[in-house]
Amino acid sequence: MTSVVLAVVMTDSVGQYVLPFHVISAVSSYLCFLVCVIVCIGVSMGKIRRPAVAVSACSAGIVAACMTLMTGAFWGYHAWGAAWVWEPRLTGMLLTTVFFVSWRLACAILGLEVVHQAKMTASLVVLGLPAIAFTHLAVRLFGGVHPASMQGTGGTPVPWWLFGLAAAVVIVLCGGAAWLDWQHWKKVARSEPCVACGDTPDHPMDAQ
Repeated sequence: MTSVVLAVVMTDSVGQYVLPFHVISAVSSYLCFLVCVIVCIGVSMGKIRRPAVAVSACSAGIVAACMTLMTGAFWGYHAWGAAWVWEPRLTGMLLTTVFFVSWRLACAILGLEVVHQAKMTASLVVLGLPAIAFTHLAVRLFGGVHPASMQGTGGTPVPWWLFGLAAAVVIVLCGGAAWLDWQHWKKVARSEPCVACGDTPDHPMDAQ
């Protein structure tokens, strides 16, 4: 049977089957946060008028990051005997998640109008780029118990279809979060148009 061999020493096979969900959710969080950063750079430069795209991508990234932390804790318990250890990559992932959660909450409180007009607000999320890079490279730079690579020999074979299942679950959850967030901002735009974003007010008085 076709399988993917992961070079990770496991204490049992239970945690091994959680690993595909952990890896794919981690990669997904990187990609979603990267989209958020790129769109915010465009907003700061005046090239993009829709910060809602960045906010929706951020929400999807937060969902993926939370899945990464939860599956990582389960996998770490079986691999290391501890659900959490303060090592570079785990700590970096936690801090990166907290950073983007904080920015997402700020957007919810301030609204898109303020996010668009206050360049510092949009520019702030660009700080997430080095945070993402640090999280990914932390093991190679500073070591730690977290494996630096998932390639090699040894370990317990994992069926290829499990990676497909993990990808499908992550896509549905992250895509659902982004879609719900996007629908929310569309509803907000109808009741409280973001003039700076190019929205048309429902009533002439709203533009005053």
